[in-house]
Amino acid sequence: MTDQPATPQAPMLVVDPTGNLGTIDPAEAPSALSEGGFRMPTSEELHAYHADLKYGGGGNALKAFGAGALRGASLGLSDYALTHSGAVAPETLAGLKEAHSVASPVGEVGGVALGALATGGASAVGEGAVEGGAAAAGSLYRVGRALRVSGASSVGRIEGLSADGPKLLRRAAGA
Repeated sequence: MTDQPATPQAPMLVVDPTGNLGTIDPAEAPSALSEGGFRMPTSEELHAYHADLKYGGGGNALKAFGAGALRGASLGLSDYALTHSGAVAPETLAGLKEAHSVASPVGEVGGVALGALATGGASAVGEGAVEGGAAAAGSLYRVGRALRVSGASSVGRIEGLSADGPKLLRRAAGA
């Protein structure tokens, strides 16, 4: 029998007692998990970890911001164009958006603002967003009033509203 050196094992992903994801030597895992307050990561934590490895970092934050700006300026059509042209994989855009939950929406807002500024505020994006938002808010307000007026404020009344629901919604929306 010959003595062969042990094959080194890859570090093991664990969550430490403070909730941070990190790695430990697999030989230390049994005591860390049973006595050290460590635990195995959930599938959601693993997903976030791998997404951060692939899509995280400063360079990808700029990509997320840029994709968001295009998305905002084009009302989302840029995502369709980029993915259907083969320029970017759909999972790449989704990964950038997920990994950079601040840069991506900030880029979207910037894209909308840039579209409005580029057209002197007369862009469909600038005007449509304001008018559409006001119309939606007004409709929701009227639906809420109709439900209150009909006495449908209790759960039992709302469940029983199904027969009169479409009529009330049309009336509330002003149709």
